[in-house]
Amino acid sequence: MKKVIILCLLNVFILSYLYGVRSLRYFKDEAKKRAVNQSKIDSLKAKVNFEGSIIYDDINNKFRLYKGNFTDIKISSNPDSTEMKEIFEQVYIKAKPFFIYGDEPVLQDKMEISSNSFSIKYSQEKNGKKYEGQIIYFSKEKCFFFKKLEEIIYHDMEEYTRQRTIMQERAERFKQETGFEGTITQHFRENGPMRFGSIGGNFSDIVVTAKEDTVIMKQVFEQVRAKVMPYVKAEEGQLFAEKVTTDITVTRVIYNQKINGYPVYRSGRLVIDYNFSTSEFIITDNTREISAEYVPINITEDEAIEIVKKHYGETSNSIFVIRTLQPPLAYSPINEKANFNYFKLCYLVKYNDILHHIDPTTGNIIYYWKIPVFY
Repeated sequence: MKKVIILCLLNVFILSYLYGVRSLRYFKDEAKKRAVNQSKIDSLKAKVNFEGSIIYDDINNKFRLYKGNFTDIKISSNPDSTEMKEIFEQVYIKAKPFFIYGDEPVLQDKMEISSNSFSIKYSQEKNGKKYEGQIIYFSKEKCFFFKKLEEIIYHDMEEYTRQRTIMQERAERFKQETGFEGTITQHFRENGPMRFGSIGGNFSDIVVTAKEDTVIMKQVFEQVRAKVMPYVKAEEGQLFAEKVTTDITVTRVIYNQKINGYPVYRSGRLVIDYNFSTSEFIITDNTREISAEYVPINITEDEAIEIVKKHYGETSNSIFVIRTLQPPLAYSPINEKANFNYFKLCYLVKYNDILHHIDPTTGNIIYYWKIPVFY
């Protein structure tokens, strides 16, 4: 019996040693890779006078700008559309190599203005496919956000044109039914019918008398929500209001989308702003079409973590960080590129910069994606 115990302890020691060697090798390799990338990043930032975050694009094997500013481009504290149009021209020249790939002509849309941002969309056609990207300047944060050109799901341009016609008719119907006057942008990245992106303007029967009174504005925002509800992606009963907030530029309410009590990962928000300078509402729909069908929960959060550990052959005392996101159960897109509409309730477990989606009913790992590394 004594020999058996000694052999067991010896095996544990050997396995722990081998695991430790493997873990140290991994961390050394990762540290070396990050050091090389950091050197390249520093060189790129110095070349274009950029301060901010740069992300590595695995698909195109390139670094791309994510969020920040160019130190040699000066912006006033309260810029107008004329100034920002000139600024965007300068920014585009500097940013183009980092978020547009290929030599095909790039088309530029009109500038869009909201209560807290200026933005311009860029589009490109390559090999019969349409791509869209965007540069956004956030007024409060005073920095740019860069969204690289990605393929739009509408490969068939006839279908694309048909959907745009439908949306224009839908926008006119919305104005007639709600008494709305203003601008409506369209969102057509997703697979399936196009939707409204943002709505900016006023409703003829909604009068704002106390824009900074959060109690009164809560009632006003509820009137606005009721008008736009038939046109947003969330179903009735899925939106829950946060506290109304106000500052020197806007009064705002955020409605968070929950399905049977579970949130939507990285999205699921309807934001309504009332802009003081323009005296207009800005409504941004970032909700999702998700069925309220009941999903059986057959495993716990701890069991979901153990499933990921077993998948990689890790032990309970693994030095790798394996944890769930908070909240651990949420609706998340399963395959963003093939069908961004497909959201499923999952345990979200992070391991080694990879986010795993665990089916709470079957306990299977049904999807995973690598979390970007920022420099």
